[in-house]
Amino acid sequence: MSKFVNKEPKKKFHSELWEEKQDVSSNIKSIKRNEEFYPRNPLFIIIIYQLIYLSGIAYSLRKFFLVSQKWKNSLELSDRKSIFGSRQDQNDLEWKIFIPILLECAPYAFLHLFLAQFIKCYCPQVLRPFYITFSTVMMWKILGLFGTSLCYLIPIVMFVVLYSRARYLEKMMEDNGEREYTTSVIIAWIMLRCVSFCLITCDEDPERTKPDLPYLLDILSYSFYFPNFITGPYVPYKDYRAGVNEQFERWTLKKFVWFSLQIGKFLFYLFFADTLLYFFYAHSLQYNPRYIENFNPWTIAGYYSFILIFFFLKYVGFSENVYINEKLNLMS
Repeated sequence: MSKFVNKEPKKKFHSELWEEKQDVSSNIKSIKRNEEFYPRNPLFIIIIYQLIYLSGIAYSLRKFFLVSQKWKNSLELSDRKSIFGSRQDQNDLEWKIFIPILLECAPYAFLHLFLAQFIKCYCPQVLRPFYITFSTVMMWKILGLFGTSLCYLIPIVMFVVLYSRARYLEKMMEDNGEREYTTSVIIAWIMLRCVSFCLITCDEDPERTKPDLPYLLDILSYSFYFPNFITGPYVPYKDYRAGVNEQFERWTLKKFVWFSLQIGKFLFYLFFADTLLYFFYAHSLQYNPRYIENFNPWTIAGYYSFILIFFFLKYVGFSENVYINEKLNLMS
């Protein structure tokens, strides 16, 4: 019987193994060759580079701090004062609405986390409808009827455009600058998520072979996922879908302690970022270009360093901790 056995698959398997080994060996050789031409720096050299970089950042921030204090009486600052007597810069509209909304929504975010974990454990098939329902209630509370209807309109119209290929409907997605700032921020996040959903769906199902209802539930639950609904950050649809489909992981004491530490870290960054606005007035200065024109290079470097640092502090949010516990990976 062994004479009639087909030996071609075995030969093919061995040839594929040989090709893989050749590829691995060639990659190793190329890595070694690159290390010969571009040797790695010693650790002390890297430490020196880091110290020089951090010293430059610190010096430029000091120059910018001195300029902020010099012109603070000429800038439009709030009446809110720190314990040191300095007034706060509240010209960053996003940060100005972020704190009140965060204080209002933080308890509901904890409730969302608890209910989502419970549903994921005992009834995962209703997780997406739960996301939609919970965020709809919160939207109604924060934005009212008009804002909620507008937020619902975006994913529904995008869904219709995706499946009807009616390009004239794209005009309905144009933004309107007369709406309130909070609504415009939420719309921007929803549009970004809808684009992510549509691109992934077009790649995976270009011929529309799958039923429509699961897709509609997906785009609504993804668009209205509450922890990042208002403040972000952005999570790609693939990562969201992978997190929703993950098996439920039971909470342990270690997991709870780690989660509490993450919340503590966020509260520290929140307090730190809010405190910085009492001493660095970058957002007020950006509306006064006559002052910025007189900045020397070090002050300009400090100005942009502060803008960048504050941007990252602003998006180290409570929602990140919920993502980690619900197995939703942030965009790197």
